[in-house]
Amino acid sequence: MSEKLQIFEQPRVDHSIIREEEHTYNPEARYLDVNDEIDIIINQEDLMIPLSECYLDIDGEFDHDDLLPNNIPPLNGNIYLTNNAGAFLFESITYELNNKEVDVVRDVGLLSTVKTFLCYGEDESNELGGAGWAVDDHGIKTFNVLDKTFSLRIPLSSLLNLPYDYHRVVTGKHKLRLVRSKSDDNCYVSTGTRRARINIKNIALIAKHVYPNDEMKIQMLNKINKSKAILIPFRKWEIHELPILPRSKNEVWKVKTLQSVHTPLYCIVFFQTNRKNNPLADATKFDNINIRSIRLHLNSNVYPYESWKLDFTKNRYREAYQAYCNFYKQFNDQDRAKPILKYDDFKRRSIFVLDCSKHPEPIRYATVDVSLDFESDNDFPENTKAYVIIIHDAIIEYIPMLKTTRELI
Repeated sequence: MSEKLQIFEQPRVDHSIIREEEHTYNPEARYLDVNDEIDIIINQEDLMIPLSECYLDIDGEFDHDDLLPNNIPPLNGNIYLTNNAGAFLFESITYELNNKEVDVVRDVGLLSTVKTFLCYGEDESNELGGAGWAVDDHGIKTFNVLDKTFSLRIPLSSLLNLPYDYHRVVTGKHKLRLVRSKSDDNCYVSTGTRRARINIKNIALIAKHVYPNDEMKIQMLNKINKSKAILIPFRKWEIHELPILPRSKNEVWKVKTLQSVHTPLYCIVFFQTNRKNNPLADATKFDNINIRSIRLHLNSNVYPYESWKLDFTKNRYREAYQAYCNFYKQFNDQDRAKPILKYDDFKRRSIFVLDCSKHPEPIRYATVDVSLDFESDNDFPENTKAYVIIIHDAIIEYIPMLKTTRELI
């Protein structure tokens, strides 16, 4: 029956949740300097927490150096916190459920920057203003010039993989481990010789507690008491780095060998020339290095089937830009693309998406060899690093009654 004719249908009102509260959880220890490990733990195992609605609150101080070593006055120049500076404060972030590592992200700043450009639309990115997201390259909006302080509220879903995909509540013992970066040079850009250091004054996890009504609570407890397993599906993003590209026009990078259950859905490739840990360069920009073609090899399968014919010097990179736009629709199951990067912006932040989610036949091999083939019209620039993010499925099985967590995929 057509929806238009269902005039006697009763309205549906959802009263399954009677209350939601935000609670603040602070680190176990107050060591917040570079290289320090920061652990935030939630010990109450019966709490129902949607990780997708949790945030990381950071209060910090952006301290400019007035003098260089040996009391040499600095040259004139501007210095500002870069886009997504809060994520670059951390080398890695790990989420544990009942003392089992479930989700880990390394090189947090780079990965979360790429993830936001790919997974968030233009309107959605505006909501990340309080998280230090500023695409216009003029520094984050939450920075206070008068006292050199900043305050950020970063969604956990933009940093970790599981909270982005899994929107249901999770019970058990939660542990968030953050490792501070060895250097904060990726968090700011200096246009002269001025330098800066970042001091984190406070960091906390803001977790939402969800309280169901009595009927729903009884239903859930009955299933928990029967040791019913809870499946937590999500997509993992793993970043790999090729430290230096040779001075040649082509290169084959044998990235890694994966188990067949971890066959990639997408491989995201990008390049940076002399940007990492360089305060004179913006770590959130990706260089096109005038790449002509990129191809992904999964055993005998090649993606894309027809090689791209790119020429950034003539603004011909439509295949790469279309692949970037298509990712948003496919990954988020949307009808329309809402890219943050316009065609001209893509030249300065080139992110190459290789879609390998469709396989000609199920992979029957025990392992999958992942390799990339790069081609250019010119030799690759000096001090150029190549990166690839491999996205694959993951499923965690969690049994609350037994307090066991294991990885199925």
